[in-house]
Formats: sequence, structure tokens, C-alpha cells
Amino acid sequence: GLPLRSPGDNRMTPDRSNFVKIGVPETGMYRISSAEIAAALGEIESRIQTRIRLQKLALTTGGQPVAWRGNRDGTGILFFGEAPENIYDSERIYTLRAGRGLAIEQAPGGSPSAPGGVASFPEVVVREQDLLMRPFHVVEENQDFWFWSGAIADEPGWEETRFEIELEGVAESSDSAKLIVEFLGFGNTFEAGGTLKINDHLVGEFSGPTFSQQKTELEFDQSIQKDGVNFIDVIGQRAGFMIDRFDIAYRRQLRTSTDELMVRTDEDTVVSNSGFTTAAVEVYDVSDPLRPVLMPVGTTSSPDVSSIDASFTPASTDGRYLAGGEDAWRRPASVSGRTDSEL
Repeated sequence: GLPLRSPGDNRMTPDRSNFVKIGVPETGMYRISSAEIAAALGEIESRIQTRIRLQKLALTTGGQPVAWRGNRDGTGILFFGEAPENIYDSERIYTLRAGRGLAIEQAPGGSPSAPGGVASFPEVVVREQDLLMRPFHVVEENQDFWFWSGAIADEPGWEETRFEIELEGVAESSDSAKLIVEFLGFGNTFEAGGTLKINDHLVGEFSGPTFSQQKTELEFDQSIQKDGVNFIDVIGQRAGFMIDRFDIAYRRQLRTSTDELMVRTDEDTVVSNSGFTTAAVEVYDVSDPLRPVLMPVGTTSSPDVSSIDASFTPASTDGRYLAGGEDAWRRPASVSGRTDSEL
């Protein structure tokens, strides 16, 4: 195989980095240039470009191989990265080093010849902000002690709190939507809880034992939600509670305003995503986040010729697909050279 660096190369970094540490803060497709990789390793860029063309760089996370795709000229790589799972980590760490790389495969079949008839898909969004630190309310080991806000029954000024939630592409649907509220109760009683409204419509009640992280799932008519800003009001009824996060499940329109869209399919017919500003749209099956698959895509102009529609045929009825234009792909939060002694 090709040496990672030439023994006589005086451009090597003093600590002789032999792998690249890559920090990924959120889920999406990520690009790294050959120049960034070469700089991190103290290597000649042309050697890195050769390795990219030959798939001679191994990408891993948590000890597991991750598939990647290189530019034909070797000037960069593309891979699917996921947000960290640990609440105390701001980035998920990926490493890139010399070795046999796992390539992103391409799905067989041709591009759809016509747009599909599916109008929406099941979306789940998480809304959370860490604004209040309350370690004195937490009694369980490794429990998150950062919260968004809260309410306290019969406490003037704290009896009700409003949360502003942005939802994109809320579809017209007869299906019910769901909301999971995660909270922690506190006070001198055994139980805490309250009522919850969405856009001034009563959705239901939530309650649970104090000083223990709780979840309550509430079902409601999707029509009370709006495309854009929505308001969730929580009203204290028993003791006090701190809101950690909201998980909202609803039917979402197949359109994007950011040139990127994560689609969760529940049908196996052609899916058409609208709102793209470029015809160079790629779709990846990321149901297995370590081994994405590039899907055949057909693009057409929207009926009003204001945007591009991208169509693909899902491989299953429960898959996850990421569609986007080249400009929508992300850059890592950090790229740096490391040695094995620093692991």
C-alpha cells in the first residue's frame, strides 16, 4: 500500500499525527477536503488525493467502520455523520487513518420517470434547550440536570410557561399527532404535574412522581398545529416541575426550504421531495447510518418552475433517507491530527 507519509518529508507535524480526529455535532452528510486531511496529518495533499481515489483511508466511529464516498479527482470525501448520544458530549468522534476504506454503495435500478403521489411522511422532531441548571432537583445517577423551563402550581409568576416551537411543513392530515413531554417534578409532595395546551387548544394532562425523570405521551388532532411557529403552554396543577424536552410526531409535507430533507418512509411507492434549488440532488438511504446507500434519483422542475422536485423509490416501508443538494452538506465542527497515544 501507499505510505501515509514519506520518510524524508520535512513537512510532517512534530507529533507525527497518524490519524485525523473529526468532530460531528449533528446528524447529516459531511464533507472533508483533501487539503484538510493533509493539513491534519502534515502530509502532501497529492498523496491524500491518491488515497481517496483508491479508497485507501479507513473511517470509523466507536470502533465501527463507516462507509464514505470520494470525489473522482480525490479532492474530498463525503460521509454520513450522526449527532452524539451522550448528553455530555457536544460532538460524535470519527477517525480517519490509512487503511482499506468502506465505500458507499449505489442502489440498483433506474431513476423514477415520474413524480410520486405520496404527499407526506411521518416526522419526529425533538425540541430542547438547556437554559436552567438544577442539580439539586436530580437524585438519580447520570441524570440530565439541565432544563428548558418549568412551572409551579399556585406560585404567582410561575404558574404557567409558554414555549415557542418551530415546525416545518405541517401537512393537512386526518391522522393524530403525538407529543411526548419529558419533565422532572419537585416539591414537598409525592406527585407533580400539570396541563398542556398547543396553540391555545387543550391537549391533556401529565404527571409523575417527584424527583424522578418522567415521560408522558399525549395524542391530539394534527389540525391544531401550524406550519411555522407553534406555542406550547404548560400550566402547573400539582407541585412544581421542570421541562426537559418535547418530542413531536406529525405528518410532514415532502418539501424543504434548506435544500436538505430527512425522510422517514411508510410507503414503498415513489417519493417526490420538492423545494430544492438545484438539480444536483442526491438521496442516501441512511437506515443503516454506518453504511449509507446512494439511491437513483429523478429530478423535474416543479409545476410553477420555481424549484426542483427530486424523486426516488424507497427500498422499504420503514427506511430513513436524506435528500440534499451539494451546498447543503455540512462541514465538521473540528478536524485535527492525532497520534495513537492520544486515544
